[in-house]
Amino acid sequence: MRKLVVFEIGEGDFERGFPLTLQIGEEGKNSSMAIPGKLPPNPDVLKNFELWRSAYLDLENLYRLSKKQEQPSSGSFLNDCNRAANILRNSFNDWLNSDALRSIREKFIQNVKASDEMRVLVKTDDLQIQRLPWSLWTLFESYPKAEVAVIPCAYESVGTTSVKPKVRILAILGDSTGIDTQADASSLKEQLPDAEIEFSPEPSRQELTEHLWSEKGWHILFFAGHSSSEINGKNGWIKINENDNLTIKDLKQSLKKAVDNGLKLAIFNSCDGLGLARSLTELCIPHIIVMREPVPDKVAQTFLKYFLEAFYRGESLYAAEKEARGKLEGLENEFPCATWLPVIYQNSQEAPPSLKDWLEDGIQNQRRRLKLRNVFATSLVVASMVLGARWLGMLQPMELGAYDQLMRLRAIVEEPKPDNKLLVVAVNQEDRDLLNQSPDDTGRGARTLSDLNLEIKHLY
Repeated sequence: MRKLVVFEIGEGDFERGFPLTLQIGEEGKNSSMAIPGKLPPNPDVLKNFELWRSAYLDLENLYRLSKKQEQPSSGSFLNDCNRAANILRNSFNDWLNSDALRSIREKFIQNVKASDEMRVLVKTDDLQIQRLPWSLWTLFESYPKAEVAVIPCAYESVGTTSVKPKVRILAILGDSTGIDTQADASSLKEQLPDAEIEFSPEPSRQELTEHLWSEKGWHILFFAGHSSSEINGKNGWIKINENDNLTIKDLKQSLKKAVDNGLKLAIFNSCDGLGLARSLTELCIPHIIVMREPVPDKVAQTFLKYFLEAFYRGESLYAAEKEARGKLEGLENEFPCATWLPVIYQNSQEAPPSLKDWLEDGIQNQRRRLKLRNVFATSLVVASMVLGARWLGMLQPMELGAYDQLMRLRAIVEEPKPDNKLLVVAVNQEDRDLLNQSPDDTGRGARTLSDLNLEIKHLY
């Protein structure tokens, strides 16, 4: 059974706490319960997060914001980052596992089975809450099919669009200074062989706009390159080529058009993407995958590879993201906290899509169109054969026979009536005697019966 769990966190701060409501229901249905609670005040959580983030940004890894080649971090910086990560993890779990949330946790455990496939949505507009690594909550350790996403408090439902015959992907490869965006392109081509992918390497603003306005539409918008977010997290920018930085506002109308034409998923495989995700909220893109913090090139490439493998295999968006994120654990000796970086930012409670769904929709649409073409072609052939047979007279015996039969049936159904258009000529014995006489007075010789009949007066 698929479950939808929502932790709705209202306005507050770490000094006063946050109101919290737990909602649990089945996927696609209204929540069956809403349990109120409160996250208690705990300023240490925010403090420990800032310490960890500072240690993480001090790493000598050069992320997708950098213009230099990536190098391994020194041991001291790695140790500092790992130590700060452990402190944050413990502090975060102490907060979520406090007595103030006991009733929330108990209701969760009572209503969700370990075998349930589950989406967990953290519904909040608070940037700091969104930045926290919610997947680390020990509550989820007993639920292997649960994955966490962030969702804003206000969102709009997205209408349905026409089905496309193939999964279509617009892949924007932005400024590649210091990073290898071609590795991302290779993963897309290798892992999604059935998709229709259009690559746009380092496009101009006009070229990017034209791609987004394509009437054919796109299922997925993919970006690889350099990006960043403002400190307040309200906006972000992407570097589409060596000279041009664009904010989401710069592409607002074009992205809206892409959504109208069927855009379902945006993947920004680039640094510090929460600002991008938040600024995309008003555009109603249903699902967005970003990196919470600056991301090493190798981590970004590895995540994309694993995600596409799982997504193409038929896993849902959430399951594929969870699997790919989990596999980043193998890189954490070199790149600490790699598993913390990817996050799904959802703009609606719409059920997560799978690539299989899109492919099946396209196949079914192709089958429907092929069936209609076959019906039309068959009808055309039959009509041509009938017309040809009639032209050659091959159907005349059947048509006359059918006409005769219909006329007989008509005589049975309808009572016969005299036809005023008919002239009846009577020939009696006297007429036959006249026929045998000698030539008449006119001298024209013997008259035939038909000649004689012409002289007989009309009976009417």
